[in-house]
Amino acid sequence: MNKITNKSYDLSLLSALIAKISLVSTVIITMTLAGQTANAAPVTVTTNVWNGAGANNNWNNGTNWASGVASNGGSTALQFSGTTRTNAVNNFGNNTSFAGITFGSDAGNFTLSGQKIILNGGITNNSANAQVISLSIMDGASGSDIYIAPKTASISITAPIIDSFNGAGKTIFISGSETVTLSATNTFTATTAITGGVGSLGNAGKLASTNIVVTNGATFLVSGAANGGLATGTAISLNGNISLNSTSGTRPTGVNAGNLTLTGTSSINFGAAATGVSEFSYYRISQNGNYLDIFNWKGSSTTPLFDNSLTGSSAYQTYSNILFYSGNDLNSTFLGMGQSFAGSNEIVPVPEPAVILSALLLLGTLIYTQRSLITRYLSRAMGLCYSVCFVWK
Repeated sequence: MNKITNKSYDLSLLSALIAKISLVSTVIITMTLAGQTANAAPVTVTTNVWNGAGANNNWNNGTNWASGVASNGGSTALQFSGTTRTNAVNNFGNNTSFAGITFGSDAGNFTLSGQKIILNGGITNNSANAQVISLSIMDGASGSDIYIAPKTASISITAPIIDSFNGAGKTIFISGSETVTLSATNTFTATTAITGGVGSLGNAGKLASTNIVVTNGATFLVSGAANGGLATGTAISLNGNISLNSTSGTRPTGVNAGNLTLTGTSSINFGAAATGVSEFSYYRISQNGNYLDIFNWKGSSTTPLFDNSLTGSSAYQTYSNILFYSGNDLNSTFLGMGQSFAGSNEIVPVPEPAVILSALLLLGTLIYTQRSLITRYLSRAMGLCYSVCFVWK
């Protein structure tokens, strides 16, 4: 009897202890959840994969998605795969948010159209096929960046990228090894950073961004639109290449960029097949000891390459290590107003590599065909040298 009483007593103590632990646990869990809410913990992103199995091309048709549900919202990323219903239409409400857009490795040539979206992530092409996005894109939360990465094939964006937060602290990154083409009048004012591949403005493409950064040897193609599609006074930081996106026709006019800062060896190509003068002047070029290669520039007295008059200052600027390759107009009047160049050999015309190779081949052929004559003359010269040395002794 006493043993049973003792066991009952022990169980009552254990029950009380469990009750206290449960109470403490409840408090801890509640505090943790409250802390997560206060700190806005990251939301889990769900990827919805397009299979085009529906009866139409609409995004809100659940049958078109592998999940069977046409999900949307800031936590949903979209992946377009396969080759069925590649003209996919966003018929969700205007300004619907998505966490990103990816084209799968098996994706055909997609064209995305329809309502404007808010993008809280990036656009990636993992397919070997080119992709077209013809719906407007607005950046997401304030301070967020947009990443566009054509890893294995190009991405063309034919509708505007719209700035919703005045570009404060944001950057649009273009990376990968292929080309991103912006063909519309874009209103985003964020920094445009081209860190790989080619960032191109189409023939009518325009940027509102006044700060462009080109790194890692990437290329920036300026459009054939007025002012090259650039906002007047656009500052460019360059460790790569700038080319005018006009292999034929007339060079774009009135391209008056802001300050050009070189952060590595760089080049500017004005288009070999284009006609007209190269209206592409800079307020000031900061070389920082880096070389600048210039191709196919054609100037005039009113469109100099180094236009100091644009700053309203008569102060001279000093340039060096600038190499003009064939196809350039080296009229000193056309180079710039109020400029000086460090050293007599710092700005020099340089033949194209093909010209140098042809010259070397010609020289080699000449040496080979005249080898017997050259050998005879060398023998005579050596004999004469020997005779002189013998007499000298």
